[in-house]
This record gives sequence, C-alpha cells and structure tokens, in this order.
Amino acid sequence: MKDLLQYISEYKNKIPDSIFLSSSYEDISYKEAHKKIDAFAAGLRRMGLTNNEPIAILGEEAPEGILAYYGILKNKNKAVLLPFHLTRQTLNTLIKQNDVNTIVYTEKYRDIILDLEDTRRNIFSNKIVIGKDRRADYRFREIVDHYKSINYSSRIDIDAEAVVLFTSGTTGFPKGVVFSHNNIITNVNNVSEVIECQDDLDVISSFPIYNYVSNILALSTTLVQGGTYILLQDKSPEHLINSIANKKANILFSNSYTFHDIFDQGDIGNSFRTLSHCLSIGGSLKENFITAWQENFNCEILEGYGLTEAPAVAFNKTNGESKVKSVGYPLQNSRIKIIDENGADVRDGEVGELVLRHNDLLPHLLKNGNSSDSRWFRTGDLFQSDINDYLFFKGRKHDIITKYGYKISPGKVKQVIMQHDKVRDVFVLKLTGDKNDQIKLCIVPERNEKLSKKEIFNYSRDNLPRFLYPDFVEFYKELPRNKTGKIKRSDLL
Repeated sequence: MKDLLQYISEYKNKIPDSIFLSSSYEDISYKEAHKKIDAFAAGLRRMGLTNNEPIAILGEEAPEGILAYYGILKNKNKAVLLPFHLTRQTLNTLIKQNDVNTIVYTEKYRDIILDLEDTRRNIFSNKIVIGKDRRADYRFREIVDHYKSINYSSRIDIDAEAVVLFTSGTTGFPKGVVFSHNNIITNVNNVSEVIECQDDLDVISSFPIYNYVSNILALSTTLVQGGTYILLQDKSPEHLINSIANKKANILFSNSYTFHDIFDQGDIGNSFRTLSHCLSIGGSLKENFITAWQENFNCEILEGYGLTEAPAVAFNKTNGESKVKSVGYPLQNSRIKIIDENGADVRDGEVGELVLRHNDLLPHLLKNGNSSDSRWFRTGDLFQSDINDYLFFKGRKHDIITKYGYKISPGKVKQVIMQHDKVRDVFVLKLTGDKNDQIKLCIVPERNEKLSKKEIFNYSRDNLPRFLYPDFVEFYKELPRNKTGKIKRSDLL
C-alpha cells in the first residue's frame, strides 16, 4: 500500500503540470508541490525535528499550509491540526496534551500564538509563519527557497502516526484522534468507492481543513486520484457558488444546512454545470429538497455518514439505489453492527447503537482517556437498518429522552416534525428533569413562511403519540452551529 507522499512522487513524473492545489491567488502543480514539500521537509530536518515529533498547524486554508502539512508527514513528523474556532484556553490544553513545541501558523493568527505563549509561560521551540510575521523564528517561503535544490528522500512506515484530528467538542472536551498513514488510505479507498474514479477530479469542500471531511475525505482522496483540490478561505454560500463556477469543480463535500443556504441564493444560472456529485455529511435532507436540487442543478446529492473516529462508514452511491432519509449502506472496509443496551444485535428495523469493528478504517489511538483496545468502537449514534442493510440515523444515544417510562429517540420526533411543509430544519433538545425529561423543539421555518407555535403543537398532537408531544417550541432564523456545522446546544438552552 502506498502512502500519500508516494502518490505525490508518482504524479510529479506522471502528470507534472496538472494542478494539485488551486486557490484564488495561486495554482500549484504536482511537480511544484513535490519540490516545495521536499524543501520544507528538509528545513524541518535541519531544525533538528526528529521522527514522530508533533508539529501543530493553526490556520485557514492556504496552499502553503497544505504543502507544510505534507512536508511534516514527509519528515516523518506527526501533524496536529488545531481547530481555529476553539477558545485560546482550549487550544492551549490541546497543545499541552499533544506535547507540541513547534507550530506552523498563518499570519492572521499571530496574536493567538503570542497569547498562547504567554499562557504557557514558555515559548514554542520553533514558530513557522505562513506570511511575513517578523516575530516568527522562520517563514515558510524562506525555508522553501533555501532548500529548494534538495531532493529529500524518506521511507515512511505505513502504520506510523501521521495526523491528529479533533472531535467537535459539542458534547464534551474535544478528543484527539490519531490517524496512521494506513488509516488515511483505507478511508480514501472507501470514498473512492462512492465517487468512482474519474478523470479531471476537481474537489471543493465547505468544511474547514482541520475537519475530517476536508482533510481525509476531500483532500486526501483528491491527491490519491491525482485531481485538483480547490482551497477556500471564505466558505460562505456566495463564495462557494462562485468558486464552483470559476474553478469548474465537479465534486462538492458539504452538509445539509449549507446545501439549503446555497439553494436559497436563487437563480445561479449555469454555475453548477460541471458538478457531477454532491456528498452530504451531517444532517438529513427532505425528499422534496433533494428532488428540487436535482431538477435545478442536474446533479444528485448523496447522503452519507462518518465521524472523526471513522470518516467514511456509509454512503449512498451512484452505482446503486440511493434511499432518501438513509445515509446509505456500509462501504467496503466498514465492519458494523447495531446493538441494544445489553450489547446484543438488534433485529432488522429495530433501533440500536452503531458499533464499528476495529480495522484499518479506524485510527489506532483515541486520546483523552479513550482506548481503542476493544474490538468494537461505540459511536454513540443510534441507527436503524432495513433488510437491504441501508442505515437510517435516529439520533445520539446521550440525547435519549426519558418520559413517562418511555425512552424516546429525538430522531423519532424530528422525523415527524420535518414532514411539516413549513419546517426547514428542527433540532430536538432534551431538557433534563428529575423524573421526566422535557422536549423542546428548536425550529427553523421555511423561507418566507409564517409558522406559529400553535400550528406546531396541533401538528404534533395529530401526528405523534402523547408521550412524544413537545413541551416547548422556539423559532430560529438559523440554528447556531460551529465551523464544522455541529449544533451549539448551549445556545439553545
């Protein structure tokens, strides 16, 4: 099995002038990328950075940041991708937990770096800036220019640790998930099964680069297939539309609420004429929305399921039946089962927790006290499968609502409320009580629709059993989300 760096070496000879990274201000070919990655890796080695030493990256998408990432991997270091949306206190804790002493950052985050140094009461051993910050120890471009004549050779162990990604932290402190090169390639093979290898692959993602969707599913898959990854610092719907049109993207990775935001922009003409696949991870889409999207843009949306600990688990695929409301069926390297509270397999049609068999799809180590020693990883997500093994997401296990002796999955309530013609999105929030929990519906109405609480209560009484009636209803223009699209529950309480 080849690692990511071997693909870059192969393509710099095979397709040297093909564009690997494309941004609004710079395009970088595979040949040029290989040269700069080698140079940066040589610079890291000259700094005395040894094998597996962690190097953090903090910054939004830029070609130099991607090249630095691969340079870190080529020097056999471990890349720690810090989520820039987190608080400085949280970033400081993650840096300590991962023993980071060297950091690569974009100039925009200079003040955060200085603040982190004050908080840590000691300085980073090496600060490498993408930009011109004179307080940094090194500047990326100067390193690359200095070592540009070096042909850096390294043999990478496929099972060696490559990158640390972090969970969103919406249900607790962010967990660090450590991927080996093998883990990355195995997940890439799963994604390739969905999008089907094609010529001239041009990929764009609405997720931040430190998120598993952009890093593993989009960027790494693009590299392995010799395509072009389109970088975006501005991921607003307007900019996404313009970038898809200008860069002629044919694959879009996004989530349900961003697809809605794009659709709401109105007539976008032929902007999406090059799109062949839209892959949605995070949230579910109504059947009428999927139909409208396909009719307007002549491009289908394929819904799927993954998480930081296992990026590519299930997807609807173009070469098989796509089922609405389903996240598809397990991909080739996914080994799953659905279990009840006692650990026994549930029958078809019953709801239970999805667990994943440990193999090369899953990372070897979960930090912050989580162990991967068990044969099965418990996702904490509730699913139901049909007789054809298609999976249907039903909610999070810790969100289970206890009411009048019943254990209620929020997904059951959401599924019904989402059928209301005037409801665009809904989040079912559990309000914990002493004996009975209460249900709060956080609803986003469809654009230009007037919706009252009375309508929702009446609709609930007509379509839900009594023990599933909501106790509270609140309306929102948009549900509060973080940079990765996760709901900020604390903002809804």
